[in-house]
Amino acid sequence: MKNNLARITTALFSHENDNSIGLIDRIQEKKLRKIPSFAMMFEGEAVSAEATQLADLISKNLFSAASERQRPGLRLAIGAILYDCLRASGTVPVTPLFRPMNTKSFNGYRVGYRAAQNALHGMVDAGLLAKAGGNYDREEGVGQGTVTRFWPTVELIEEMTRYGLRAGEIDKHFVRVPNRLPSLSPVLLNTAKKRRGNRMPKGDPMTVNFLHPKVARYAAQVERITAYTARATFTGMTFVGFQRLFNLGDDPEFDWNKGARLWERGGYQQLPRKRDEGYTGIIRPEIKINGSKTVEVDIASSHLTIFLHTHGIAFDPNTDLYHIPGFERDIIKKCVNLCLSESRVPTRWPSDMKEKYFKKNGCHIDRDHSFKTIRDACFDLYPILRDRKKYKITWADLQFIESEAVINAVERLNVEFDVVALPVHDSLIVTENNRDVAISVFKDEFRKVVGIIPRID
Repeated sequence: MKNNLARITTALFSHENDNSIGLIDRIQEKKLRKIPSFAMMFEGEAVSAEATQLADLISKNLFSAASERQRPGLRLAIGAILYDCLRASGTVPVTPLFRPMNTKSFNGYRVGYRAAQNALHGMVDAGLLAKAGGNYDREEGVGQGTVTRFWPTVELIEEMTRYGLRAGEIDKHFVRVPNRLPSLSPVLLNTAKKRRGNRMPKGDPMTVNFLHPKVARYAAQVERITAYTARATFTGMTFVGFQRLFNLGDDPEFDWNKGARLWERGGYQQLPRKRDEGYTGIIRPEIKINGSKTVEVDIASSHLTIFLHTHGIAFDPNTDLYHIPGFERDIIKKCVNLCLSESRVPTRWPSDMKEKYFKKNGCHIDRDHSFKTIRDACFDLYPILRDRKKYKITWADLQFIESEAVINAVERLNVEFDVVALPVHDSLIVTENNRDVAISVFKDEFRKVVGIIPRID
């Protein structure tokens, strides 16, 4: 395990190696903060002979001079880092692991700050981890920053593979021992996104007044759901806790009614729903709750259903609202949702959508799907979209309405039916035997909030 900076650099920044090895794909001009990441929780503990041997080997090689008092903590930290890196290595490209590196961020953690720092720095110096330090982007006067991120390098992935450690078998080699974390803030608030040059970074955090009656009610609901969910055991994911993120806090019309989706800090919501070619990690259908297999039930065409019904447009919610003969459903869905998310009628595919399409298909999206042709087909199906600018309901309003139905369904399933339900924005993950009751409750709560019974897939 020699330090090989050239190899690390190649692994991180070469498109050729990204495709073959699966490490982080640093697309030109792509900002680090825009790449989805998992939280590095330091909760894994090596239990198999293979994982234990690798953790011991790394510990002995890197910290042979450590005192007897320091070794147990370092060994524990390395095992926890291997667990997180194995989670990250299951995605293609490898998912970054974000980790605030201040002392307070380790309060309540089973791995202490000093042991974590030493283990991380030692593994970075040895070429087993790559690190991108937290920083502020000062371009064009922007103060948007990122927390420290880590990636397993080629060498560490090869070592884990050599010892038989694979992301799809993570529970065979590690157990999760939850940290005694201080409670997460149940409610978060951000300003509106502000375009800065060619970028649209996230809004800035705002102070939350927990004495506000609405905030107190929302916070109590989130804490109840978190407390109930934390009683369950999970396979294939790490549960940390829920937080409800409100948006557009600086909007004159803001009244705790914008955005407000339920986010989970452990990262299960970012797991893919299906396994694409080359992906070996956990996917959402592989999550187990209390040892039982799960299914995911979701509201079909959620935002479109809300938008049409809110404006008195007659339609059959039990049909496929994105079906237009002669057009690909996914492209119609993308265009409709783009029209709903913008405050005015869009005139072109957005740059991030073009980038994703090119990466997947090797050609520009406009070659296969002229935006004007697709948009006009959507306008013919839903003429209301032609006058999008007249209607004041925004993505944040649609998201809030949707979130009320989702969160109320989660809590009702918890309280009335003793059912664990993991929200993923417009869907719920439940055990297979609870699928029917989840669908029934989901439909009923959506009807209460929106006024129409949706199709649940």
